[in-house]
Amino acid sequence: MEDKETISLTSAEYRKLLKFAGGNPRLVLKLPKIRNKNIIITDSLDLSRSNIDNLEGIIEVKGYLNISNTNISNISHIKVGRYTSDSNTPLERKRLRKIKQDRLEQLKLYEVRGLFNIENDTEESNKVNALYEYFVDENIIDPEYQDKILALETNLEELQGRLESIGEDNIIYGELKERIDEIENEIYELHENNFGLYSIFPVRYGSNRDYYIVIEGENTTAYDKTFIVLTDDECTQYATENINSLYDDMDMSNMDLDYYVDGDEVRDSFEGTIDEWVRESPESYLDEDDMELTESQMNEIDILRSEAETIEYKIGELEDEDEIEELRDRLTEIESEIESIEEEKTYSEEAIENYVSNWLDSIKDDPVSFLKEMGYDSKFIAGFVDKNAWVMDVLRSDGEEQYILHGEGPLGYSVINRVGYHIYYEDGGSL
Repeated sequence: MEDKETISLTSAEYRKLLKFAGGNPRLVLKLPKIRNKNIIITDSLDLSRSNIDNLEGIIEVKGYLNISNTNISNISHIKVGRYTSDSNTPLERKRLRKIKQDRLEQLKLYEVRGLFNIENDTEESNKVNALYEYFVDENIIDPEYQDKILALETNLEELQGRLESIGEDNIIYGELKERIDEIENEIYELHENNFGLYSIFPVRYGSNRDYYIVIEGENTTAYDKTFIVLTDDECTQYATENINSLYDDMDMSNMDLDYYVDGDEVRDSFEGTIDEWVRESPESYLDEDDMELTESQMNEIDILRSEAETIEYKIGELEDEDEIEELRDRLTEIESEIESIEEEKTYSEEAIENYVSNWLDSIKDDPVSFLKEMGYDSKFIAGFVDKNAWVMDVLRSDGEEQYILHGEGPLGYSVINRVGYHIYYEDGGSL
């Protein structure tokens, strides 16, 4: 059998044909333009809230497909390029039933292995027991319900045996039948209003092991809800991560963050620049007192002064005026040479280093003033904010709770095996 010919339609074109066909996808296939052809939708197709139960004829949607709030139960024949939204459809309900069944089977294996036994004292067993203890403490469930069910089932079995042993004409037959119905209803209600330790399913989100879903007890407030169980340290970690995310999403350039600018980082960033500025133009920063001779220059002056002393001694011993005049001329030359050498003083390395160091220290002490004096704007200054200091200050001032799970705060607190656990509710469905 040969493959059918395909026809490409935009979502608008398909919806127009669907309207022409009375909203029935099967009748679209009978239209002359479409007959004996498979349909490819070239963009995204949104049919949410449409009164349709099939998408026959469509083999591909190149964008996303939205069939939420429809009666569609099968799209296995459709290749979807992006994603599919199928909330409140038979397709979703079928998928969720499969997920729930798989999880129940997994929990049975956990129970056989005793994975949640409190004596295990593992992270997972402790957290599941902490959550279960919270449900008991809050009267969300009756911890004795399983014993009650067992007692009722024993009574039920006895009454059913008596019912089978007597005829319908027996005077107590109706009473027995009525009591059996009552017990069956009691058992059903106990199941619907309660759940056990092995009704709490650990959910893995990557490496995260803190999420737990209640998958039984449909009439309880906990059913199909996601809970998070955290130690004190994990609460701090969660809150810190969320505040970090908040920081990353904020425009910090318009906020007063002067207190959080990292002086050490600004100092280190400008150390090379400051050193270069001072060395290139020391006269702009240093005083004359900061200038000194090199060792060789000082040695040269010492030699000249020693020569001058010798000349002065000779002058005192001589009587010949010509010789004395000649020596005095030499003294004048020596003074000129010394002055010339002293004019060649340079700024000392120690003075330069001290000035640079002091300037850098002042930058560290008041980095914001320095950056503003240099003409940098708020956006540039925000780049030097000590993020960790800001985060920790937010934690100290606001507390951790409002930054964990939408700020709802902890539902409860349980201590298991000497470790305390906070119970949080995570908004949203579990499946």
